[in-house]
Formats: sequence, C-alpha cells, structure tokens
Amino acid sequence: MIYRILFLFTVTFATQSFAAGISETTNGVYLAIAAVRNVTLITNEPIRFDDRLVWMTFCDTGKIMLSYPDTRYGTKINMTDSNGKDVSKTALGKRFGSKFDSLHLITDSKVGNTEALGNSYPNGDPLFLPKPNELFQMDKPGIYTLEIQMQMFRYVPSYDPVERSKTLFKFSPVKIQVENPPDLPPNAQTNSLTK
Repeated sequence: MIYRILFLFTVTFATQSFAAGISETTNGVYLAIAAVRNVTLITNEPIRFDDRLVWMTFCDTGKIMLSYPDTRYGTKINMTDSNGKDVSKTALGKRFGSKFDSLHLITDSKVGNTEALGNSYPNGDPLFLPKPNELFQMDKPGIYTLEIQMQMFRYVPSYDPVERSKTLFKFSPVKIQVENPPDLPPNAQTNSLTK
C-alpha cells in the first residue's frame, strides 16, 4: 500500500497536480509536499484542513542522503486566509520553525535521515507533518494558503560536525492551498486517486 502512495506521489508531481507543492531545485534536490487522506494521495486542489501533510525529497542528479533536523530547526510555516491576513498558529504550530535561524551545526538538533532519488520511481517512505488545523487556528470556512519552508543537511561521511555542517541548504518555500469547507459532511471525499 505504501508503494501505491509513493507511485501516486511521483505521478502527481509529474503531472503538476494542484494539491501538491514543489520547491525550486537546490543543488539538484527539491522538496515535494502533498497530503494523504485515508492512505490516498490527494490530487485536486485544495487540500482539506484535516488532511495529513506528507513530504518527500527528490534529486535530479542521482541518489543522495539528507539529514533533516527536528521541526523547530528545520520547518518554518506560515498561513494566510483568503484576504491575505496571517492566521494564528496553535501551540504546536508555534514550535515549528521557532529555531529555524539558529541552525548552524548539524549537532544543534537531532536529525533524521532520508534519501533523495530521481523523480520517476519511489524513493523511500513519505515523511509526515501534522494536519493544517493542528498547526493553525483555521476557525472560518474558506481557502487558506499554507507556506512551508524546510532546511536540511546533505550527508557528509565525516565525524567532524563542522565538516558535516557545511552542506546546509534551504529549500525555497512551498505554497499549497488548504480548504476549510463551510459544511463538510462526515467522510466526504474530494476527487482523488484511490487505492
């Protein structure tokens, strides 16, 4: 089942789906962010406020390893409503990116590892982020714009933290549309690729 999601993830980005966002390429690597609802990758705009966000990295130049810091250091988020006004973060949302500008050494934060491969085949499990409504106080119905920026280190086989920290790069912000529908019936589904 997870490979089905990964395949759909790849197909979605190849067809420039509206529900998925892609960063600009940085050193041949780019970041893709979408959502999953009931193990189904969402393919139509917009993503719902209660969909689980997922991210993966891809590389145009071959396989590389990346070390990503925890969300306080590695993931900055912002949301605006349909009028362009900033949306308040929840307590969880305030933790995201709270130390984003303080990341200088790989030892500043615990890190996880992921592979970035080409864009035409599955490259590991997608990594999850919370639902938009767990990060922001989306009280009113409407279309919101969620912006996510991530930074991580390219893996360097060295025990020296300074040497391993020279490869920090920031992805460009990824913007996706998120909907808080006015009257969403229970178990409602928007158009999506199914299992």
